Amino acid sequence: MTPPNMQPTVFSKRFQTLARWVVVIVLWLIIGSIAIGKAGISNFMELIHERDVLNQAIMELEIQNQGLEEKIAKLKTSPERQLRYLKESFGYVEQDEYVFQFNTKSSFSFGSHPKNSNNSVISAEANP
Repeated sequence: MTPPNMQPTVFSKRFQTLARWVVVIVLWLIIGSIAIGKAGISNFMELIHERDVLNQAIMELEIQNQGLEEKIAKLKTSPERQLRYLKESFGYVEQDEYVFQFNTKSSFSFGSHPKNSNNSVISAEANP
């Protein structure tokens, strides 16, 4: 039983208004930090975009990897392809074989001296 002169304490209207404004301001600060901060929505959107770009790069690399694996498998099974790959990629020349290298650029010009080119020619001489 409560005595008749003990009524529940009611906060003043001024205190209630102040408390509401404090809660509203704190909520706005929390929302603002979520939207703008380092862990905010804009950063989250950038991370999603970066993830999509990286996933695209992964897919392209997987396609390249698959092509290289097929090329390796073909090279492992065919000695002719191995020899052709050696010749085309590394300039391999067998004995008794000649390599002719042609300049594809037009070197003719009026009134100028020919430029020194540093083209290397790979060749093998036949030993009798």
